[in-house]
Amino acid sequence: MTNITPTKRGFTIVETLVAVTILMIAVVGPLTIVNQALRAAKDANNQMIASNLAQETMELVKNQKDQNTTAGVTWLNGISSPATPCTQTDPKSNLASLACDMQFGTSPDSYQYITCGGSGLNNCQLFKTTTGNTSTSYTHAGPPYVQTPFTRYYYLNPVTGDPTMLYQVLVRVVVSWSSGSGYTNQVQLQDFMTSAPQ
Repeated sequence: MTNITPTKRGFTIVETLVAVTILMIAVVGPLTIVNQALRAAKDANNQMIASNLAQETMELVKNQKDQNTTAGVTWLNGISSPATPCTQTDPKSNLASLACDMQFGTSPDSYQYITCGGSGLNNCQLFKTTTGNTSTSYTHAGPPYVQTPFTRYYYLNPVTGDPTMLYQVLVRVVVSWSSGSGYTNQVQLQDFMTSAPQ
């Protein structure tokens, strides 16, 4: 009887496991880097949107003040009212007792002052509306619009020497959003506003 010895040798289980491990290390490393880059791009996009939303509200508040000055009415009319003051009296607190926002109305040139907030500022949640392929705006109207991770509000701080806000206030706009990692981001924009035209 003749013994036949194989001339070709196959891979052992150990060699296969080593090859799979090396392959997984080579694939997982770049995928992790791509995942982190995508997360950073999304965070940068959200920060840009939040900055634009804060700037939009600041411009609307200033525009309302200018319209009031031109019309000869109280300079904070439509920005804050005695019945629903959008003020933060404690500068150490991060929340106003009642926050406000400006949002666009039914036509592109109209906007309105709304109150939102209270406990947790849940009513300040923004929803996205899309018209056509290019126009996107944000509103507090809620469904049927698409909910966004953003909340937006503003409040007025009395300035030292003018506690009744007759001549000057500090307007603070806050836009916050939650990221996928569970932490909250925030963009704050503030500016002084006076009753005299600038």
